[in-house]
Amino acid sequence: MRVLFVTPPKKKAFYAMAPLAGALRTAGHEVRIAAHPAFTRTISSAGLTALPLGDRDPQTKMDSPDTAETVRFAEYWRPDLVVGEPSAAAGPAAAKATDAAHAQVLWQGTHDDADGHFVIEQLPTSLRTKDYVHSVDVRHTPYRGPVTIHTWLWSPPRRPRVGLVPGSGVLAGLTESLADLDIEIVATDTDAGQHIVFPDNVRLGTAAPLDTIVSGCAAVIHDGSADTVATTSLYGVPHLALPSRPHQSALAEKIAESGAGLHISAEQRSGDEVRAALLRLLDEPSFQEAAGRLRDEVLAMPPANEIVPHLVELADKYRA
Repeated sequence: MRVLFVTPPKKKAFYAMAPLAGALRTAGHEVRIAAHPAFTRTISSAGLTALPLGDRDPQTKMDSPDTAETVRFAEYWRPDLVVGEPSAAAGPAAAKATDAAHAQVLWQGTHDDADGHFVIEQLPTSLRTKDYVHSVDVRHTPYRGPVTIHTWLWSPPRRPRVGLVPGSGVLAGLTESLADLDIEIVATDTDAGQHIVFPDNVRLGTAAPLDTIVSGCAAVIHDGSADTVATTSLYGVPHLALPSRPHQSALAEKIAESGAGLHISAEQRSGDEVRAALLRLLDEPSFQEAAGRLRDEVLAMPPANEIVPHLVELADKYRA
């Protein structure tokens, strides 16, 4: 089978697709990843075949692959299945032009405009904000490209570890309210060059794999991004969601409904509110118990390599 993935130039979008693309390739299927030319290095670093389609002028803003070029390639290559995400127009156009089956990977947690033959869901049922006519479940596989596991991650923390993801976005004003707690805060995607004063209980986790940090945490503070929610849920860790966008807020509310965490809206957010919520997550066993149930739900979802035969069946079913 030939599978054409279409990705926007956003690492989170591509990282959500990469494990599935790798599973298809290692199962013997032909896989190509269409993207803006400036984004192809990110794709090739994952061991996948990049297809540069779009304006090659380095002064031009990086955008999704050019729709016309993507259609021309699809008409030449004749894919059996086109996989993309709802915001990229090139995927639907290529599928329609070649009568290929069309799937869309939901990587932000919610999409009102998903219009493929079927969608690929990486969040467990308890956290989904919308139902689709035909969805395929796949267990989230944490992937963030080339990363390094630091030596301090080799052994369990000596005091409760709390992940702050992404650290650079929510550090200011929050860590001060947590400075006197006997915890270790690991701030991801952050470095000392950002001119932020870090309390003594904050450790910088720049470039460390998110899953290796989360797996040793007693709680994770995050912005409600679907990839972080999925990774935190995979390891059965309670969530403290601090959303700032509508799709993040919807997912944060589902977390609270599941009992696996708490959320604080942008309007209510303050250092004192975050501190009080975090202490509840660390002290009340019910959150850990609910997070464990959510983990079991995630582990019941099939990994990417197990859904490959099903994708072959769906490609045969939906292509004209």
